[in-house]
Amino acid sequence: MRNLNESAKALRELLAQRILVLDGAMGTMLQQGNLTATDFGGAALEGCNENLVRTRPDVVLDIHRKYLEAGADLIETDTFGGAPLVLGEYGLAADAHIRSRLREHLIFLGLIDVQDLVVLKLFDVEP
Repeated sequence: MRNLNESAKALRELLAQRILVLDGAMGTMLQQGNLTATDFGGAALEGCNENLVRTRPDVVLDIHRKYLEAGADLIETDTFGGAPLVLGEYGLAADAHIRSRLREHLIFLGLIDVQDLVVLKLFDVEP
């Protein structure tokens, strides 16, 4: 894995060669999944997309794979509500760090079978 400076340089080099495509909206894709309270981990966690990395990692991984299959060059983690402040609304603030690492791990799982892959970790996902 490159350090952040090396990743930034590699990204600039790729951008000099071609336009890169960013993945799309994670929340929209999750809504299409018709998830239930059980999928989120119970009624108290319904709507907490960040908890899906624990309760339904298959759903999150499938979304990343769909974006890659559609031609995305850049995949980002679902971090909209990943900060301890937001997760605190669900009583999950204490393990925000664990969820950020799980999201990162899922992305790399989604990339395993991609040919000609250049992996650039552009930001350290720390809530």
